[in-house]
Order: sequence, then C-alpha cells, then structure tokens
Amino acid sequence: RGLATEARPSLGLFLSLVEIILESADESTRLLLDMVDDETGKVYWWSIEDDAKLALCMVSIRGRHVMLLEPEVRAWLLVHMKREIDSTAEARHIEADPELSSELLKEVISGVFGNAGCDLVIKLETYLNETSESPTCYRQSMD
Repeated sequence: RGLATEARPSLGLFLSLVEIILESADESTRLLLDMVDDETGKVYWWSIEDDAKLALCMVSIRGRHVMLLEPEVRAWLLVHMKREIDSTAEARHIEADPELSSELLKEVISGVFGNAGCDLVIKLETYLNETSESPTCYRQSMD
C-alpha cells in the first residue's frame, strides 16, 4: 500500500507541489491538465475537488495565472462566477453566504486582466491624476 494514507494532503502541500510542476516548463500546465486518473478515468482537472480548483486558479507563475489560460479552467470558473452572481442577487431577499468570497473574485478578475497585460487600477489612477477635474465617474469622460 505504500506510505500514503487515505486522507487528502493539505492544500498548502498540494499547491507547493503543483507550483514546482508548473514552473518546470511552459508546457507543464497542459501536461498536468491532460493527466488521467487511473481509478475514475477522469482527466486531472475534473478529478480534483472544487477548493483545489479555486486555489489552482490563483497560482501565479512568472507573473501569469497560468491555469486561467486553459479552456477547461476558464469554463469551470465561469460557471462558478455565474453561480456567485446569481446567489448575490438572491441574497438581497434571503440570508445566504456567497459561494465565492469577494476577495477571491477580485483575485480572479485581477489574474485575468494581468494575463491580458492590462492593469486597470494603474490605468485608472493614471487617468484620474492626469485630468484637471475629477469626474464623478471616470466613464463620463470616455464618451
């Protein structure tokens, strides 16, 4: 049976190992996602639990959120973000805890824009500092 127990390893250990794998080569993200679980026959991404998937979405390798560049990761994340938007809308009428935290959503959005080479916060601050009068909404002056 080996030394491994049935218990799942800690998320921190899991992330440390995955980061080592992802840092090893550019194609390692795709190789990791294409691995197949022998017991279930599922590819790696669909064989891990949601909390591990969320954590993997936030892994940054050389300034890029490499997992967010992969189609199955983006598809899964979009479903969860839509669920969060829907539950937030419903939460106005009932007491419910959001599925995804606001901080996580901010990190995901930041990661997506970062991957695209776009830092909206810096661009917005630069724009507001360059204008002599600060509009109520920065979009007003974009018309």
